[in-house]
Amino acid sequence: MIFDPRTDTGREPVAARPPHIVLRHVDTEREIPVEGPTVFGRSDDFYRYRTGDDRHDRLERSEVEQLARLNYVHLCDDGAVSRTHGVVDPQLCTVTDLNSTNGTFLNGQTIGTGPETRALIPLGDGDEIAVGRSTFRVHLRAESFGEACARVGERRRAVVAFDEAHRSRARPLQKLLLARKSFSEVKEAWSWTALSDELRHLRRTAHEDGVVLIAIHARSDGVGLVLDDAYVPLADLVRATSYIPGRVVLVLDIDEDPAPLGRLFASLAFEDEVLIASAGVVDLVEPLFSTVSSELLDAARDSVCGESGHGILDGAVDGVDALIPADTNVLDVSWIDGYLGRLEVVVGTRPRPAETDVVHSIRLGSTRFRV
Repeated sequence: MIFDPRTDTGREPVAARPPHIVLRHVDTEREIPVEGPTVFGRSDDFYRYRTGDDRHDRLERSEVEQLARLNYVHLCDDGAVSRTHGVVDPQLCTVTDLNSTNGTFLNGQTIGTGPETRALIPLGDGDEIAVGRSTFRVHLRAESFGEACARVGERRRAVVAFDEAHRSRARPLQKLLLARKSFSEVKEAWSWTALSDELRHLRRTAHEDGVVLIAIHARSDGVGLVLDDAYVPLADLVRATSYIPGRVVLVLDIDEDPAPLGRLFASLAFEDEVLIASAGVVDLVEPLFSTVSSELLDAARDSVCGESGHGILDGAVDGVDALIPADTNVLDVSWIDGYLGRLEVVVGTRPRPAETDVVHSIRLGSTRFRV
């Protein structure tokens, strides 16, 4: 999907959209948007039973691997809650108990334990789900594709930094964020000082259920970047972005091989941060695609998401387009593991400290909820 900011405006999906689900904690009124299938429980460090364990409620290995890729709401410090207690599926608009020890209650009636365990129980607006000491009220909101884009856009922030030599390379990304991704705020920075100020601003204003994108278009020097003649070690940049709320995406559009920066990022960044790095842009104009038909160009047109193409001509804009959907703040990472193109796409490896109040899984944005 080579993105052309002049013509590509996106199309609304034809299929009917399921209602948007919000869980509101009754005691604190905190709202948790359910953007995708969401597991709730005491810990997302899923317990893997031994092969010979004959407990009837044992989670199979395949089930554990699937659950580990889902959004997760942590109900901390509540011994009545199982590690993987239940799951809410917004596509089906259902709640399911996952063989929890103490059961899940919907409007005062148990839906866990016994023969009803793992049943798909329909949810209605105003229903109350009780898990351990926590009660959540369900709010269902019907919305169009455009309304969904506007809603998630309110929780999206970006800052795009560049020097004069890379100004033109920053424009397509800025246009993508505003025109296709509905970012409510896209600021510019021309120096490391200005970028540092914007990062401090994001720590105060970014939303924990949103997306924050920091893009730098500059040249690299070893394991750092040179922005407006100031050398910025990548370690300092990662340190500055680590505690910004939300799903943090760092985009580096540089002139050199991004692989060394990618390796360093993997060791420094938390496991809920993602890097997209590109070595420059591809000097290929759009008219060529409309007049020339070849196997190579067809593969290049598929870009990041194409089954036949490997993203040979991908730039940073294409990676961002694939990673951030227009209508949900759930990052689409399904293409990363098998990606063979020119982008350096890296997820951090450091776990968040246990005392952190809010953490986000790079898979689907898990939320730690202290009760």
